[in-house]
Amino acid sequence: MFFGLFKRTDKGGEESSDLPADVMAALESATFHVRNGGGDKGDEPRLVVQVEGFRGFIMNRETCANWVKKAFGLNDAQAKRGANFLANRARQHHRAVMQAVQPASKSWISDY
Repeated sequence: MFFGLFKRTDKGGEESSDLPADVMAALESATFHVRNGGGDKGDEPRLVVQVEGFRGFIMNRETCANWVKKAFGLNDAQAKRGANFLANRARQHHRAVMQAVQPASKSWISDY
């Protein structure tokens, strides 16, 4: 009587936002490359995301979810979750690059 009550069904109801393991593995292996805008307009730098086995794409809010959805054949909820995961990885990459570029701070204690 209650056995079917707590099962998650994909028929009707809400779409599952769980990402398949192969999609997570591919997104975890993504690399990030910063490309300077250059040009006369003073374009801002662009972040290019390269996922193994796919062509790279320039990351922004609109293109990321669309790319994840089309590349892996996911539903909207899964695509949003994958895009959020990639955005988080991009932030981590940016922090790591900025920390590596910053010179060591000088202070009167360490500068003797």
